[in-house]
Amino acid sequence: MTKHEIRNTQHEQLWHEFRAAFFVWRNNEEEQHPMSWSDAENKRFLDVKEASEYLGLAKSTLYKMASERRIPVTKMGRRTKFDREQLHRWVRANSMEPIPLKKGC
Repeated sequence: MTKHEIRNTQHEQLWHEFRAAFFVWRNNEEEQHPMSWSDAENKRFLDVKEASEYLGLAKSTLYKMASERRIPVTKMGRRTKFDREQLHRWVRANSMEPIPLKKGC
């Protein structure tokens, strides 16, 4: 085995050890601090998936509406976030009251 092959083997071994240790750590973190939907319900800023579930719209629809500036959106770096309070106001502002039917129709 050449010096280069030994070095690559050592790097691969270190990578696998690091990866295994990371997943053990992540699983421990999730057990100690599980993220549940109740936590998501208390978050002020929602990601696209959470906002789509909150509004009942497809993620692609939200992206399109955001790019057309038809819905309030907050950019955090490259991430698109939705402020729950602004979404709530937006829904109320864009809601229509039903027209009562006339009697006898």
